[in-house]
Amino acid sequence: MGTIDKKVYAIWSPKGGIGKTFITSHLAKWASTKGLLTGVIDFNRQAPSTAAALNIRLPREKSLKEALYTERESDVITNFHNNEKDKDLFCTGLNVNNDVDDLFEVTDHQIIKLLEIAKSKFNILLLDLPTSYLELTSYESWKYADKIVVVIDNDYNTIVALKSYIKFLKEVNIPLNNLIVVINKDMGLLSGQEVEEMCGLPVSVTIPFYKQIVKDMNEGKTVFETGGSFKDRKIIQGIQKLYGLLTSNGDKARSESKSLFKIGKLIGNKKVVKEVKTNE
Repeated sequence: MGTIDKKVYAIWSPKGGIGKTFITSHLAKWASTKGLLTGVIDFNRQAPSTAAALNIRLPREKSLKEALYTERESDVITNFHNNEKDKDLFCTGLNVNNDVDDLFEVTDHQIIKLLEIAKSKFNILLLDLPTSYLELTSYESWKYADKIVVVIDNDYNTIVALKSYIKFLKEVNIPLNNLIVVINKDMGLLSGQEVEEMCGLPVSVTIPFYKQIVKDMNEGKTVFETGGSFKDRKIIQGIQKLYGLLTSNGDKARSESKSLFKIGKLIGNKKVVKEVKTNE
């Protein structure tokens, strides 16, 4: 069993389609392979896909809606599900039986109750959040989370959107040092330095993108199952680095992440995984 316990990390982006589900599912997979009981809440209303990316089938009679609206606290966790292969990895979200407006009337009390109960049951709780701050699920989760992973792609529209949200985050007293900025789907349009100059937040991790990973996720596979190409290994290294930044302290995490990157180049992915376990 790992040493991380009772931590909540929110994954959010300033616009849709950037890859929150990709980051969430891969962080969850990596945490569970390290022996941590890992819970995932997919708060997205219109396209909740984290469970599918993790090859978890949500029963028609169980879902995030039931977890939020149940009157019995003992029933909350029964709406989290796993698959036969990943015994330490559980997920809940809206399913095909739910309407897209099922989360519109949820109260802050119901959201916080769900977060508190889930936090007490899992070593790590990951929250896949909607973009809009108008939704209480995002607003309350921002305030509740230990850290927030801000997922962006490196084009101008995303950075403009992020700058607007930074102003709002300050207004609602979200500490900016709780944010970890990740460039996902790196297409080389803006460098990390340019992003920081435009929005004032440093980029901690850059993760490459190629079309095959979309196909794999649609089949319920992460790169930890399929990884073999050079880009797969770069993605794995990026997820490991992000995990280290979330679960470790500042400079130590950055130092270990850089070390892992060099080791990966020299001796390959299998040794990287082993080295991560040794360092922790």
